[in-house]
Amino acid sequence: MSASEAMSASEAMSASECAPGSGAESVATVLAWPAPAAAQLNPYVALIYGGFACAGLKVRAFRPMLGRAHGDIFHVHWPEAILWGRLANGVPAMTRVAAAHALRTMDRVRARGGIVAWTVHNLAPHALDPSRRAVWEDFFPAFRDRVDLLIGMTARSLDVAVAAYPDLEGRPRAIVPHPHFRTAYPPPGARAEARARFGLPDDAFVLGMLGAVRASKGVPAAVAAFRAARSMNAAADETLLVAGACADEAERRRIGAAGAAGIVFRDAPLPPAQLSAAFGAVDAILINQRTTLNSGTLLLALSMNRPVIAPACGSVGELAAHLGAAWIETFEGELDGEKLRGLLDRLRARARPAVAPLAAFDPPAVSAATAVALADALARRRREPRHFALRRTTHGGTAVANESIAGR
Repeated sequence: MSASEAMSASEAMSASECAPGSGAESVATVLAWPAPAAAQLNPYVALIYGGFACAGLKVRAFRPMLGRAHGDIFHVHWPEAILWGRLANGVPAMTRVAAAHALRTMDRVRARGGIVAWTVHNLAPHALDPSRRAVWEDFFPAFRDRVDLLIGMTARSLDVAVAAYPDLEGRPRAIVPHPHFRTAYPPPGARAEARARFGLPDDAFVLGMLGAVRASKGVPAAVAAFRAARSMNAAADETLLVAGACADEAERRRIGAAGAAGIVFRDAPLPPAQLSAAFGAVDAILINQRTTLNSGTLLLALSMNRPVIAPACGSVGELAAHLGAAWIETFEGELDGEKLRGLLDRLRARARPAVAPLAAFDPPAVSAATAVALADALARRRREPRHFALRRTTHGGTAVANESIAGR
């Protein structure tokens, strides 16, 4: 199922559950960055906002390149979105325009008694060229200064964020888990058909690294570690499948240089239906992104009932403690052959049920919890005494006003 289909399903669910006279009258407007949109491949945003109508929250889209936008709650997921899109790529100066527009919008929302909430997905953009780094380093501290509520997917993820950015210390927090994706993607494809599609042996244990290939994911190092681990136990009959589009030629060469027998690299996009088919081909998922704060890939793998090997960073350790080692094997430090050999042996030896226990990550419950966190923060803000000492600051040559809030 695509993000547009997930959005439609969520809207239908909301409409059916919010019966006439149920009291689901709009009481506040959430300015969402991003809001659900048909063009999104990742259904996460559609799942998060799927139950907001039932909670009396109206969702409007914020677009950093377009016009004035108003709301009671400005809910930001990825502030690095100022760096995204064809316009920002083609005209680098537009990133400064987008950054200034985002800050002005935050100021308008807060000046009218609203709040800015940030669901902390990442600590920093995955990659920055020098010109964009300058914009980001100017924008991001100003962004953090305006955040009234931090939403984390685990308590640990927010501890890591505050350690990285001490200026966030003392901000109100809410913990809302990442939703699973069982209602948003087709189930895994049939094993035999999926393996034939990728040219994989029928009887091997297949470890997968699935999705877009970026330098931050550590794929060449993982391939090298797998090659070494495989050589330590030739009888294990194991294969590594790396499947996903790689836009970086240098990264593609590094993956090829690390390859050997037992490693299959399919450099091609994986739209949702093909991604689900790829999960049907693998027995487990390997993640080697050591800068991960939260991992949608991990939740997707568990949604497909595939166990995961992942670095014990960000939210991963807390999720592993919740779900157990049968579903998440973690490692510290750099992944090497000896370490991966032990992880594979333990993962293969563990018994686990056919279905991962993901009730705590049910999308309607996660959506409702997000709505409650936002509404509660807005109510607290509106009970607080406020003063409006507007100070003028400069962002990229553009003057912006910033409200000072008493007691924050």
